[in-house]
Amino acid sequence: MKKIHLICDVLDDQLVDRCKRPMGKVDGIVVVLRKDKPPRLAYLEAGLGTVAHRVSTRLGKLAERIGRKWGVRHGKPFRIPWDKVRDYGIDVEVDIDVDETPVMDWEKWLNKKIIGRIPGSG
Repeated sequence: MKKIHLICDVLDDQLVDRCKRPMGKVDGIVVVLRKDKPPRLAYLEAGLGTVAHRVSTRLGKLAERIGRKWGVRHGKPFRIPWDKVRDYGIDVEVDIDVDETPVMDWEKWLNKKIIGRIPGSG
């Protein structure tokens, strides 16, 4: 069994889909606590709200409200089940197609609403 140090080996690493396309960073790790059993690694999270919660609870709640108001992922992080992780090293490779997920919604929203409106940005 391979030993893993979640914080230094996985958190903040680049996520890549099955075609090696970037999907953002691993912003959070979800562990399920179980009675009379060891904790179980359940999900990796990607999303602005998760990053903001790491800074402060108030900032995280604000990021979630903004996400809900602007319709971006309904203010919720995208969760990747741990069993979808193929490999980790420099990048965390997951068995998911980035185009079939909402993981890039913030970037698409920013490009459409802000970056795309800047003259010469096209």
